[in-house]
Amino acid sequence: MEGESHAVRIPRNSAERARKILARAGLIVPHLRPYADRDAVVFPVRDPREALQTLLAHGIEAQPVKARFEARRRGPGRLEGPVKGYVVVGDIAVFNKTRDIPVEAYKATARALLRAQPRIRAAWLKTETSGEERVPRLVHLAGEERTRTITREYGISLVVDLARAYYNPRLSGEHRRIAEQTRDGERVLDMFAGIGGFALHIAVLREALVVANDINPHAIDLAVESLEINKRRLKGRVVLLQGDSAVLGELLEPVFDRVILNLPSKSLRYTRVACGLTRQEGYHHYYVKAETCNEAKSTVARSIAEAGCRVLEPRCRRVLEYSPRLSIYAVDVVVEA
Repeated sequence: MEGESHAVRIPRNSAERARKILARAGLIVPHLRPYADRDAVVFPVRDPREALQTLLAHGIEAQPVKARFEARRRGPGRLEGPVKGYVVVGDIAVFNKTRDIPVEAYKATARALLRAQPRIRAAWLKTETSGEERVPRLVHLAGEERTRTITREYGISLVVDLARAYYNPRLSGEHRRIAEQTRDGERVLDMFAGIGGFALHIAVLREALVVANDINPHAIDLAVESLEINKRRLKGRVVLLQGDSAVLGELLEPVFDRVILNLPSKSLRYTRVACGLTRQEGYHHYYVKAETCNEAKSTVARSIAEAGCRVLEPRCRRVLEYSPRLSIYAVDVVVEA
């Protein structure tokens, strides 16, 4: 089965971020499958004018076209019972625990999911994420009792161990967005690098130096493996450090053009360290919890000012829902040290 549709043609290096933006806006035609066309990806859309305006608002240029698409194959359909959502990391499905749903309900849903999707080999339930190392607590639901896998973001292979280091596939668009903003020749500091998502994306796209630090030694070990797998694709260089970001000011010089602070619960505690390691003018990328973008921007600006730096051009975007009231926002600022 095929179908003709209005569509937008998007450069390949922006395609995944564009897909997420169009999906959130409800503009993608769900029953038709996008396809790659040389150096671009073509997406079927309901309203090409609205799609172009939405993408342009996020800094993505696209070309309107009409195209024929293959119909998507039917999946397992909606999940039965009270459990509705999960994410897939490599070949592992991960469910988030909701307080009023018993574990047995998740197990039944997971078994049904594995029967319907043979490529998924294991299913786990995340009950919480805790500690300085942001390691999730997991309950095995179905399939292989394995937490290690390899996932891909924009063609980059990432080695993941869900029981040992934090990883959220919904941040892949942020990894790419920051990498696309980075310029050749920059020095970038990622203060809470996890398994190295930001660092790998930047080093694949740009001839930049990335210093990536994390307090979790398992996360750094996984990042080492991912760098080895992707070494032939790297344009830039990545230096991995393992330790507390609070002491980075004692170890590094103020030479960085860009600093990434992706620790939403605590990133503002490290503003003074980030300012102290930034060149005369640089970019900071903060991830914070707030109710609105305005609240996120004002909180970040106040923290930077208290650290003795000047804030220019603060920009904000919503990244993830955290709770019914709070979201995680990315606040990008130009900072004068």
